[in-house]
Amino acid sequence: MRETFAQILVDISIFLEFTDEELLDPDLAVAMAELVGARLKDLDRAESAALSSAIRDVVEPNHQGFVSDLPEAYGLITPSSDQP
Repeated sequence: MRETFAQILVDISIFLEFTDEELLDPDLAVAMAELVGARLKDLDRAESAALSSAIRDVVEPNHQGFVSDLPEAYGLITPSSDQP
């Protein structure tokens, strides 16, 4: 289930980040991404580490750099923390 949730999170994040602003209001996209990040802060440390690892395992050839940055962007890991 973790991998499925990670893929869903990646799909939503790519949609919010890369959808043309004529189709999706940029302010609404940012607001939704912030809401997702706020909800993810409710995860405990082990859940955050597991989700972070699962996100990094998602393969998105056109957006791999973006995907690999998602755990930090959503606050699942901190820049100084060891990567799971």
